[in-house]
Amino acid sequence: MKQNSTRRQSPKLASQQTSKQSPKQSPRQSKQVCQGPMTIGLDLGDKTSRYCVFNDRGEVVKQASVATTKKGLAQAFGSLQRCRMALEVGTHSPWVSRLLKSLGHEVYVANPRQLKLIR
Repeated sequence: MKQNSTRRQSPKLASQQTSKQSPKQSPRQSKQVCQGPMTIGLDLGDKTSRYCVFNDRGEVVKQASVATTKKGLAQAFGSLQRCRMALEVGTHSPWVSRLLKSLGHEVYVANPRQLKLIR
């Protein structure tokens, strides 16, 4: 006996497949980082680095991580408008600061031992 080539899916399976379609982005995710001047704090690690983006009013608008590689940093920060970036002195700070400057950003490498405590 010949089997029917069109299979019927159970309602549960059909609902799972439709839920795998691209979810709607929340307004917070879909908006641009910010319109005005930005400041980015970058905490460099050996494999991944964390960064925090502040708008012109000092409010946090984004926190994320990025691979500590030329490709990863260029993808994350290459398309951004010129902004101020601060990073701590460390093993990776020389080449990262040169890369970020070549992408057009204003880069500050800070030694925490020489900075006053922020209160």
